[in-house]
Amino acid sequence: MKGFIHIVEIVIVAMVMFLVLFRFSQIPLPEYGISGTKIKLMGNDALFSLDAKGIDWLNKSMVEESLETIFNETGAVFSLELRNVIKPFIRVGCICSPDELSSIRGALKSFTINNRETEFMVEEISTENPGFSLKYDLIIVGNYSLEPFSSRISGFLGAGRGIIEIRGFSDETELGSVQQNFFGLEWDSGTSGSGPVEFSSHAQNPESGFYNIYKYFYHIPNSSGSLPEKPHLFLNFTAQHIAQKEGRSEGVVLQHASGAPALVVNEKIVGGRGRAAWLSPAKSNDLKDEDMKILLRAVAAWAAGQSYNIIKNPIAKEKAVLHYYSAVKRPENPMFQPIEIVLTLGYIY
Repeated sequence: MKGFIHIVEIVIVAMVMFLVLFRFSQIPLPEYGISGTKIKLMGNDALFSLDAKGIDWLNKSMVEESLETIFNETGAVFSLELRNVIKPFIRVGCICSPDELSSIRGALKSFTINNRETEFMVEEISTENPGFSLKYDLIIVGNYSLEPFSSRISGFLGAGRGIIEIRGFSDETELGSVQQNFFGLEWDSGTSGSGPVEFSSHAQNPESGFYNIYKYFYHIPNSSGSLPEKPHLFLNFTAQHIAQKEGRSEGVVLQHASGAPALVVNEKIVGGRGRAAWLSPAKSNDLKDEDMKILLRAVAAWAAGQSYNIIKNPIAKEKAVLHYYSAVKRPENPMFQPIEIVLTLGYIY
């Protein structure tokens, strides 16, 4: 009998403990950090005040130090993305011959715009079984057919990467689905012309999606440090029977008399992402001319993507994503550069 009573006592104590723990579990815990509304207001104030003070948004250490000072006592962490800017480092894969690789490396030298350097790293990719690794921002292709690799290209572009093709076409049969669907090219036996080529009027329109190629070209210094003069005429392009597909791509550099394109660009290709550019080869079959080198740098800066995370921190609990618009212009190399600043605020847990 005593043993039975002891068991009952144990059961009663266990039930009481369970009820107490259950009650405590129903009490709402205070949320870690400040509220989403308050942190959003702080974020907007931070972006506005820092911009009003003339902060250099392209200076990582300056921006990070300023934001840490503002948010240090809140426990919040932040990431900052810049959009409509040239990446400071562009990793390039090259599906090309040894001569093409040498020519492309010679053209893609570092350059400085608005006192900020952009550097290229060009690596060779196998021409027999090319891999479209996402470690590359951009892949440049020489005189090789891309038709067998359509699915790989689709995945690469769908991940937000870029492709530049420098290739001539001898007949219509060489324009397969890759050329039509990704690069936006079509055959036109009547478009080939001779003579100088220049930027199209649409490419010179700031509202054009490809205006930055035109703008970059006129702000990238040549080997002597001087900038191209407007209007610039390109004299070394090979005439091609190529036209851009209506509504799918854009001829950015055109032959003056015939309208035949020497540079066709396309964007938002796979799932609204990815950029592709076809560049007609030079008459000399190389990139020795200064204007051809500068044009390739400008196209590469666009095709590699024009956004990157200047500050990247892990954020498990996102509280606010704020967008702010500003501009960069420096007297040393004054290219007006509107930028979008995306500040993400939250907590690590």
